[in-house]
Amino acid sequence: MRPFDDWKPEPSEPAIHLAGQAAANWMSTFGWRPETPFSALQIAGDIVRDHDFLLARITHNARRVERHRAENGIAIILVHDGTLSIRGEGIDTTLQREDTLVHRTPATFTLESELPQSAVEIMIGASRLSRFWTGITKRPGVVHAEFVLTRLLLVSAISVLEMHVDPTSPSWPSIRESVETLVGAVVAEAGQPVPPSTPSDTVTLIRHAFEFIGLQRENPDFTERSLAEELAVSLDALQTAFTYTGRTPVQTIRAARTASARVMLARRTTCTWLDLGTIARFSGFTSPDELDEALDDERER
Repeated sequence: MRPFDDWKPEPSEPAIHLAGQAAANWMSTFGWRPETPFSALQIAGDIVRDHDFLLARITHNARRVERHRAENGIAIILVHDGTLSIRGEGIDTTLQREDTLVHRTPATFTLESELPQSAVEIMIGASRLSRFWTGITKRPGVVHAEFVLTRLLLVSAISVLEMHVDPTSPSWPSIRESVETLVGAVVAEAGQPVPPSTPSDTVTLIRHAFEFIGLQRENPDFTERSLAEELAVSLDALQTAFTYTGRTPVQTIRAARTASARVMLARRTTCTWLDLGTIARFSGFTSPDELDEALDDERER
């Protein structure tokens, strides 16, 4: 048994069942345009929308779909059942059950599938991207089912959809954030922001470094030297590896802390200097001045 295989709630029926033109119209509301004719088209699905956030699942019997996402942000397609062949934006690949595609938007793909096919899509818009401090690769990335967090993200996303949660409810921000946290892990796995020519051992070192930074970023005592010690490499080797990312280890740790602070700031309608000091402390900064400077630097970037 694989991890999380025994953590699957009893499935519930999708809330939406449509056929023909009505089914095509519903698919088009989140950028899926099935090929004509629509007479035999059938779909079942659920969807929840919020500002710069969309979560949807769909089971359909369309052989081919043009999928276009116009907003700036990132999108994830997770295969729930069946296979999904994807072409566009520099890739031509086939995803199996529980495989995942991660890509920047805007983007357009042609999707072809065995029938029936079921997928989950998550879209996160530009205003919410600051939490993904690891960066998002320009080329679409595929994360296979062997990566346990893709399966956890799929199960979690379906569970949220089956709750038929109201995005205006008090519990929704926490639910959305839990999904975004898993999205962040899958985005990081899809590919670190390094050139394709980066040596494989350097990519591995950078990936492990990002994992440690994600775990330790809120610890103010965590430094680039601490990171080198965690990875059992010299400080020089660590700094050389990070030249492939375009940032130094110090800048990367600072960016991770800034992302944590932005998430906390986003929950507040107002923020006093005292509040900023509290947020600075919980996100790993030593003072509100240091956090304020980091926020200004990130805006300039």
